[in-house]
Amino acid sequence: MLLPHCDLVISHAGAGTTLAALEHGIPSLLLPQAADGFRVAEGCVRAGAGRHLAPGEVTPEAVRRESAALLERTDHRESARTLRREILSMPAPHEVVPRLAALVDGRGTEAD
Repeated sequence: MLLPHCDLVISHAGAGTTLAALEHGIPSLLLPQAADGFRVAEGCVRAGAGRHLAPGEVTPEAVRRESAALLERTDHRESARTLRREILSMPAPHEVVPRLAALVDGRGTEAD
């Protein structure tokens, strides 16, 4: 409910939070700490939809600087919106599951 009203998401780079931001076309400042957060942050940065700070780089000044850059520049926002369009064009799970079941059952791409 909150994301449609946000211009920027600052998070620990968890997959759920990052994908939710991208689903709304919102750029992210990612502060990965562990697990897959580093890979999620790297992918988001590579796609142009965010910036990241490594654990040793996180200071109030750095967060302010990176947040300002994300809010001032339009390229990150445009990349996030491009990813939003891609996410929204993906088939829903109820469309994919029958196809996968058909493949597993040896029916090719035909679904019941």
